[in-house]
Amino acid sequence: MSRLQGAFLQALLVGPTAVASAAAPSYEAPELAGVVLSTELGENSGFGASRRRDGLLWAVNDNQNTNRLYALETSGSVLASYEVLGEPDVDWEDLAPFELDGQPHLLIADVGDNSAKRSELRLIVVPEPLLEPGREQGTVAPLFVTRVRYPDGPRDCEAVAVDVARNEVLLLSKRRVPAQLFSVPLRLEPGTAQPVTARQIARIDNLPQPTAEELAQHPRAGRYFGEPTAMALRADGGELAVLTYRDVYVYERRPDESWPEVFARAPVALRIPPLPQGEALTYSRDGGALYASGERLPAPIVRIARKSEPIQPKPIQ
Repeated sequence: MSRLQGAFLQALLVGPTAVASAAAPSYEAPELAGVVLSTELGENSGFGASRRRDGLLWAVNDNQNTNRLYALETSGSVLASYEVLGEPDVDWEDLAPFELDGQPHLLIADVGDNSAKRSELRLIVVPEPLLEPGREQGTVAPLFVTRVRYPDGPRDCEAVAVDVARNEVLLLSKRRVPAQLFSVPLRLEPGTAQPVTARQIARIDNLPQPTAEELAQHPRAGRYFGEPTAMALRADGGELAVLTYRDVYVYERRPDESWPEVFARAPVALRIPPLPQGEALTYSRDGGALYASGERLPAPIVRIARKSEPIQPKPIQ
């Protein structure tokens, strides 16, 4: 066991796990599922669980890295990588798995903008690659790319999810308080001009911000604790989770609710041990757990299991 793994396990044993709440959903204490050690994935900024098979995660690197998708086990072992043809990694910050027309897809969110200077962002949709035994590298071509701008100027974003039922991509801004939720169509109508202007649909004012005590204890890093760095929507649409540099926050979504109604309720806070710049989050294929990790190696992979029954995903060939 490495020193990092030992320290992480100690944090699991003595640290807070979940904030008590009368609201659904309910989760178990976090556990260490694995550790990413490969330098190929040295700045993991987005997770997406495979819709083809259990126990397989897809990941992307941050800002100015090679434009590749990485397949890895939940233990952290990298299995294969796929070059995304024709799409440079300007600032890939999240990865969203979803099904479209009965087939699994991944949305690569090229939406990072630390300095708020980018006039356009890119949402890159690719079919989920089919892993082949013994093949460690391949290529994948985008099905479509949507160019996006904000209605009132550039901003940073690292948290993206796909709501297929409503044909929309959700983007949650990072550095502004309260965070702003924007929507962009997933599939555009034929002839739609690009870039598309995102539409603000909500302000998220219930993501906890750092306390005075935390700011005193962590004068440099503390101010970032409340910033959203990833977002994940469960396959059945019944939950949405947001990762910050401190915790995971889970919002229950009741049938036929709008996103402003969902975010109007306080989330359930899941306390997790500190991650090294935590920016990756996804639901497992069956929705029975969340997986979270960070950008810096060695990067622990945390698994947080739901107490209720997982959903039963449809088989995909």
